[in-house]
Amino acid sequence: SSVGSRGLAANILGGPATLEVKSSNGGRQIDVKASGKADMDTWRDTYALPLLRYLHGGSPWNLRVTVQDKRYDALFASDLVGLTSDLPAPFAKNAADSIALRFEQKSSDNGNEHVSVKYGELADAELLRSQEAGIWAIRRGAVLFGKPERPMRAPNRDGIWIEGDIPWLSLEGWGPLLEMAGEGEGPGVSGADLVIQKLTGYAQSAENVWVNMHSSNGMLFAKLVSPQINGDVIWQPQDKGALVVRLKNMVVSDIGPDAGAGKPVAIPADENADSPGFHIYVDHISYKNKHLGKMELQAKRRAGTWLMENMDLVNPDGKLTADGKWLTAGGAAQTQVNFKLEIKDAGKTLTRYGYPNSVKEGGGKL
Repeated sequence: SSVGSRGLAANILGGPATLEVKSSNGGRQIDVKASGKADMDTWRDTYALPLLRYLHGGSPWNLRVTVQDKRYDALFASDLVGLTSDLPAPFAKNAADSIALRFEQKSSDNGNEHVSVKYGELADAELLRSQEAGIWAIRRGAVLFGKPERPMRAPNRDGIWIEGDIPWLSLEGWGPLLEMAGEGEGPGVSGADLVIQKLTGYAQSAENVWVNMHSSNGMLFAKLVSPQINGDVIWQPQDKGALVVRLKNMVVSDIGPDAGAGKPVAIPADENADSPGFHIYVDHISYKNKHLGKMELQAKRRAGTWLMENMDLVNPDGKLTADGKWLTAGGAAQTQVNFKLEIKDAGKTLTRYGYPNSVKEGGGKL
């Protein structure tokens, strides 16, 4: 025997939807089919999800759910036509772009959940979720960017592992989303092996950046290799956290505003929140084929104020030392900078910065 119902109306993902429900096998199996059109702007008014602040418009979707003998399999699919994403690259999207999104979630006999996500040709993910003390959390996962040279496999080790090829990644525009996301349950990224064809942010650009990352004792260690930047990055989560960047060389560019940063998104954030400490060391920094010297920079945000505790730029002809603060709380930015310039040879210093034969020798302090 079976029982079915068609033409059921509902509001799902902020827009209208229709459902069809049917049971079979003596009620042991239930099949649900649903379709509709999502409306991100309406859904955002109902659910305060940080991601929704970046999404506008909506697109048609289809959902199929099968439940049998306490096991379930749900498949959601959409071409995302009509939806606009203000996320930074590589997840920025115009309304007219068609990108196949496929999300499947199914249960297993041991009580775990398998989640598969495919986002066009950009990314595939396989995740394993399990329940502990009534809380569902991701225990292991594999994320693959780009067209895979091998079939996507389910993860066989704990943690989240990322690999592949990203065409363009912007470092800007993620801050508000990351601040609002909070701390999730389960593991973070355990390792990565990526090639970023184009990396942009804060008026800087690098190409063909190889990133090799692993975790150990709660810390993340990454090696960066590219024509513009080479060195190591360490994330230390203790206390308020610290990001330590040690580069052998860095080529400074001046590309202007980052076109891949997406549109600014107004997400309420704690203006008084403290940031991790930033410790940056560059052995060889250059600009337009000119060697500027060795740089050290230490900065952090405390009580709504960005503090540049120390910045040193040293070369054989002189030394620039600076400190300062940038107050952003209250909606009005205020900048204060103290600097000291010690010149051993003014002629060589000007030559180093692109003004040869301006003066000869000379020195001083400013």
